[in-house]
Amino acid sequence: VITSIESDPTNSNPISFQVDFGETVSGFISGDIVVGNGTVASLTGGAGGLYNLTITPTANGGVTVDIAGSVATDVAGNNNNAAVQFSIDYDGTAPAGYTVTFDQDPVNSGNETSIGFTFAGAETGTTYDYTISSSGGGTDVTGSGAIGSSTENITGINVSGLNDGTLTLSVTLTDDAGNIGADATDNATYDATAPTPVITSIESDPTNSDPIAFQVDFGEDVLGFVEGDISVGNGAVTGSSLSGGAGGLYSFSVDPAGDGTVTVDINASVATDVAGNNNNAAVQFSIDYDGTA
Repeated sequence: VITSIESDPTNSNPISFQVDFGETVSGFISGDIVVGNGTVASLTGGAGGLYNLTITPTANGGVTVDIAGSVATDVAGNNNNAAVQFSIDYDGTAPAGYTVTFDQDPVNSGNETSIGFTFAGAETGTTYDYTISSSGGGTDVTGSGAIGSSTENITGINVSGLNDGTLTLSVTLTDDAGNIGADATDNATYDATAPTPVITSIESDPTNSDPIAFQVDFGEDVLGFVEGDISVGNGAVTGSSLSGGAGGLYSFSVDPAGDGTVTVDINASVATDVAGNNNNAAVQFSIDYDGTA
């Protein structure tokens, strides 16, 4: 009886087998073993008729093992019967030629809890294992599953436990025989931190400057910020005074409506950073204006 402890299919090379005659026999040698798609590498043992056998496969595909009748005899001189042919599929080739691409780039506060990636050239029937890490640190995100399509799309991944930085996706495919393909990788920018504008003024408090000079610093480049996004109490933004913007730093001035407190506010979600995060609201800035001598 021919058996093997290997899984089927297998990527083991050589492949391990056992031959059990059920009793001690004589005359059995490696040349009595007929192999399809392979060659006998070793034959050992024999106590009680149990032999260990290894076979080196010639190529991917089915490997067959046969033992004909009358190649060995038991102690009473009886010739053996032929064994039932044993076959096993050999696959020594790892999945290859696949790529992965992040579905979102950049990743921001609006999509960080449900991002995904897409395969190209994936081998159907394999399984995938992925890791997503960030150059900024945090807890790596891992997952696995089955490939049903060469363009399998993996969705619903939450990376909010990672810190802002460059995300690195690393994916391997494993076939039924246990062959593991090379890492397929992709990168994306991760910025889930909303810009928070800070309003300041170089004027003394109280001030008699008219207009009053202010600055607002978002801390990073932003898009969509205009004069109409500035709310002023007891005054108005001086027309066409908003300037700058490099690095998120703007200058503007306010014409006070009269003596008293002038307040400046910037609401949330009036500007976005380059990753698409909406700004937080600024802390209100107030300054007393006294233009009366």
